[in-house]
Amino acid sequence: NTFDDLTISSGTSTLATALIVTNALTISGGTFAKSTFAITSAGSLTMSGGDLTSTSGNVTITGAVNISSAASAIDFGSEAWTVSGTWTNSSTSASWDAGTGTVTFTGTATMTFAGANLAEDEFSTVSFNGASATFTMATRNLRAATINVVAGTLAVGTLDLVFDNLDVDGTMTMDGQTVDNIDIDTDTGTLTLTAWTLYAITSGGVPDVRWTMNPSAANAN
Repeated sequence: NTFDDLTISSGTSTLATALIVTNALTISGGTFAKSTFAITSAGSLTMSGGDLTSTSGNVTITGAVNISSAASAIDFGSEAWTVSGTWTNSSTSASWDAGTGTVTFTGTATMTFAGANLAEDEFSTVSFNGASATFTMATRNLRAATINVVAGTLAVGTLDLVFDNLDVDGTMTMDGQTVDNIDIDTDTGTLTLTAWTLYAITSGGVPDVRWTMNPSAANAN
């Protein structure tokens, strides 16, 4: 099925086939159950009061995702999401579920994640993959089981990353410091720095870049 714009406003709407939305997909109420079907080429996704549930079936959003309602939630499945625009998540819902799939951001954008507003990880795996893109975090921290910076720059600023696994093959900036080629796996208790630049602080200041290890596995160190 193909729509220019699609709005879900009440009840439960369950997909029975793959969906293409050329412009805006809006969930303002009720539940949009996509089941195992794909959603492709959606120009934007706005959730201003309803929920989205999924089992599998990949999702492509070519523009922005704006979860503006604190009551809205995504129940991810095993699918892969690709988002080319901004991500804004105001959800505080206990129905949010990170699933087991991957959400990949591909374009320069500002990211306002849920941080501590959610009781669990926002994503299972989140990847930042844009060769010349800068992904700028704003307002709240990022919490995910696995964070991958494949290409481009993740600008963390003075915010925090909460994770089990972190792999930076691109570049990450934290409180004015540049970090690249780093691999942290708290499940196995390993920290690998394949390249690290030490910046001299000449004015007596101390850079506020901290790694806080909170292993999720009993055998981690």
